[in-house]
Amino acid sequence: MIDAAIVAYGQVSDDLHRTNSILQGLAEKDPLTGLANRRTFESYLAAVLTRPAISSPGVAIMMIDIDHFKSVNDTFGHLAGDRSLVAVANVLTSVPWHNHLAARYGGEEFVVVLEECSLEQAIERAEWLRRSVQELNIETGTGPFLRLTASVGVAVANSVSDQPPDIVARADRALYTAKKNGRNNVQVASLDMGISKAG
Repeated sequence: MIDAAIVAYGQVSDDLHRTNSILQGLAEKDPLTGLANRRTFESYLAAVLTRPAISSPGVAIMMIDIDHFKSVNDTFGHLAGDRSLVAVANVLTSVPWHNHLAARYGGEEFVVVLEECSLEQAIERAEWLRRSVQELNIETGTGPFLRLTASVGVAVANSVSDQPPDIVARADRALYTAKKNGRNNVQVASLDMGISKAG
């Protein structure tokens, strides 16, 4: 009887462990795209920025927004919109570099944290992402494939005094400038919140 109780306890313990793992995964990931969610991104960025000697070469943030996403939903329906989000997420998970976190920031906006990344590397990677999104063909289910473009804002932290809200605000401002300048381009935020165009 004692042996049976021990076995039963072990099974319950295993079930609880599996359930907790599932719940943790749900708490950390966006359910549609499978990317990290905003909460996970914010925790990750805060942890990265508190590490010593981040100044060489730095930590970069890319804010990525799908251009004219509302018209995608309005024209092709929300299923095509969801497919578009998943397709962009797949681009973000297939990047050819390491030490990064990709997350869905909200709606049609994504964010990537790049560790040990210089400004020049960040610009190259942002352009790679922009081109990769532009090359996507999204199945609409109603005829021709849907083509997307994306605007990207880049900011680099290279000081331990940089706080997560500050670098995110710079990247977001650069993204806003990219959208204002015709979309489908990369803009870079300088440390003083100024904007310079990539390329």
